[in-house]
Amino acid sequence: MKIFISLLSAGLFLATALTAFGLNEYIFEPEEYLIYSTVIDSWCGQDKTKEIFIRDHTAIYQSGQPTGWPIETELDYIRKNMLLSDEIIINDFKAKNIKAYALDSFLNQRANYTIVSQKEINAIFDHNPYWDKYYQRNPNSEGIITFSRVGFNQTRDKALLHVASQWNRATGAGIYILLSRQKDSSWKVESELSGWQSWNRDNPKP
Repeated sequence: MKIFISLLSAGLFLATALTAFGLNEYIFEPEEYLIYSTVIDSWCGQDKTKEIFIRDHTAIYQSGQPTGWPIETELDYIRKNMLLSDEIIINDFKAKNIKAYALDSFLNQRANYTIVSQKEINAIFDHNPYWDKYYQRNPNSEGIITFSRVGFNQTRDKALLHVASQWNRATGAGIYILLSRQKDSSWKVESELSGWQSWNRDNPKP
């Protein structure tokens, strides 16, 4: 009986440790927010009139694709077209993007940004599928951005993420971005790969 209790206790301890490790593995770290800020500032950091709206949960947002769009399809596309052969960064990116994660406030952010919830987005679009109401409320907005989680290589000097921007009905684009860490610990965009583009000529931005 004592042996059984000891084995049970050991099993529970191991399960708890593995659970804790699994949770900690995908908790946001400051580097991810620095990378998000690097991307936003490279686009809009110098233009203080623009207001960036960011979806409050991460996703590999694919306009027009059904829920459950297979991530393996995207990974094969990245390997082939970004010439990315490092499976560690690809697997880290995949593991972190199987589910959505809530975003907090960004670090070292120069551009003007607002994090918006899906509830807020639904309140604008549920009864008005066009974007006129959205731009009436937010005339300086460039649309809504959706970030994926960031995948890192083993030495953590390369980073991969997907950024989607939608600015009208069925109109937007998604890109994969590969960044490299600089000697001063900042991040620099190394290359970009177009993931998708959608254009609705009947509904341009007001």
